Amino acid sequence: MFKPKSEVAAVLQIVDIAGIVRGASKGEGLGNHFLSNIRDVDGIYHVVRAFEDEDITHTENSVDPIRDMDIINSELVLKDLEYVTNRL
Repeated sequence: MFKPKSEVAAVLQIVDIAGIVRGASKGEGLGNHFLSNIRDVDGIYHVVRAFEDEDITHTENSVDPIRDMDIINSELVLKDLEYVTNRL
């Protein structure tokens, strides 16, 4: 019903960034490289493993999606804290 003078198409770009591990904020795994990629995005989809498969290893040696979400959130918070502290 509304006829705007111009239209701008919405764009959503999704990029798969390798998983985060415990200690990433201190450089473990892909560490700082991974976390600097995250800083450049506007939003984050968390995808965690919730299935057992002996052929696919897990960095924590067991499947626990709640623990994995806690690790991801903690590492992101720790990296944010480091960034803010350095800016101050």
